[in-house]
Amino acid sequence: MGEIKKQGIQSTVLLGVGVLLGFFLKLYVFPAYLKPDEIGLLTVLIDMSNVVASLIPLGAQLIFVKYLPKYSPFSDEAKSLRNLALKLTGVGLIVFTLLFLSFNEAIIAFYKEKSALLSRYFIAVFPLVIARVINSLAAAYSKGQKKTVFPVFVQDVLTRFFTLIAVVLYGQHVLELDGLVSAYLGLYMLSAMLVFGSIQKLGGWNISFKSKGFEKGLQREILIFGGFSILTNFGSLMIRSIDSIMLSALKDLEAAGIYSIAFFIGVLVEIPRRALSGITFPFLSSAFAENKIQEVKNIYQKSALNQLIAGAIILVCIIAGLDDLFNIIPNGHIYKPASSVVIIIGFAKLIDLASGGNSELLANSKYYKFNFLSFAILAPLGIGTNLIFIPILGYVGAAWASLISMVLVNLFRFIIIYWKLRIVPFTALWFKSAIVILSALALTQLFSEFDNPYLGILVKSGGCGLYLIAMVYIFKLSPDLIEISDRFLKRK
Repeated sequence: MGEIKKQGIQSTVLLGVGVLLGFFLKLYVFPAYLKPDEIGLLTVLIDMSNVVASLIPLGAQLIFVKYLPKYSPFSDEAKSLRNLALKLTGVGLIVFTLLFLSFNEAIIAFYKEKSALLSRYFIAVFPLVIARVINSLAAAYSKGQKKTVFPVFVQDVLTRFFTLIAVVLYGQHVLELDGLVSAYLGLYMLSAMLVFGSIQKLGGWNISFKSKGFEKGLQREILIFGGFSILTNFGSLMIRSIDSIMLSALKDLEAAGIYSIAFFIGVLVEIPRRALSGITFPFLSSAFAENKIQEVKNIYQKSALNQLIAGAIILVCIIAGLDDLFNIIPNGHIYKPASSVVIIIGFAKLIDLASGGNSELLANSKYYKFNFLSFAILAPLGIGTNLIFIPILGYVGAAWASLISMVLVNLFRFIIIYWKLRIVPFTALWFKSAIVILSALALTQLFSEFDNPYLGILVKSGGCGLYLIAMVYIFKLSPDLIEISDRFLKRK
């Protein structure tokens, strides 16, 4: 677990920097320099690209993450994996290109009435998809080699920094909208190339079509796993991205833009999962490979406890200072009606965190098909609930659709894991933490309003956050988080 903690600390620090950049970008720069429909445009372009890009490698991303930890970077088996991933991605790219050329005009016509700006720039999806494919494959390869820090730096720090520069240049009229979209494409391609370049010393460029190949039967096993992984990746991104895509289709880009601001605030709660899931995945793979079920159980339960506490601290701080935050955001009166979206999405993400690394656990076990099944059932459910709630409630309906999907997918995984492995993510410390968290949420409602929103955030968010952190220390709710914070503060 030492390596997990080491990379966890590094990734968390980078994510922290990325969050600060993202906070400034999404909650100041975007509202100050972009109209809601322009925010919606940039959001939907990248969401569409991410969803499509998840399909193109035909499961190669999770193949890397599951199978690479078993081999050294320059072994024949690793070369064979890279070779297989290249072939799968090539097939996916050919199919995508043919489909894009065939349906491009029909999709443009579909969006023209309610989201004319998206129709105008829909062509940008093609290069964005290519960039996201390269990035996802390279990041997955790094994850498979248990090296997660640099991809986090590129995606969460560098990309946001360059986006900030591009939007400011647009706001200062140095760039026209065409130039902003072009810059957006360029920075995502640059990010992809940087992550791809970083895997050279991990053997990532060492592709040999004359490699020895796999042991008998292994390639079939890998291809079957990859086949199920296709819809696992697709379903995961559909649940995350379908809201903005459907809002732009059923409402307009302005609704998608307003929703994206509120969604960004709420989704901050999942930061602990992003920091830990990429690190624990290969260790779960190793534990299953060595049939160490007790170690799997420990990772599962620790992830549930630590993610619950860390996510709750963020959610409590957000809820306590939410009204003041919208008073600070430029043109905040446009986005404040979506404050309920923040709370709904925040609780949806906290439920996901509190359930532990269930997706990672299933994906690494011999029951990975159930992980696919959860997405196969619930991705369409997400689409269906959006179709029901968006026309009635607008962007608030999209948030409720996300919450329903998140609850059901985690309930399904919990049942499967208990049924097959007889392990649960909950411990006595988990339940004690939940009680303390409820008291902290109650505390957020006891403060009066402040005339100065900055002071309000400092007092309310700071006070509630410190209260919860103090309770974690006093009741020793999470030994791992206490140890990490002690090291960070150099107390030991």
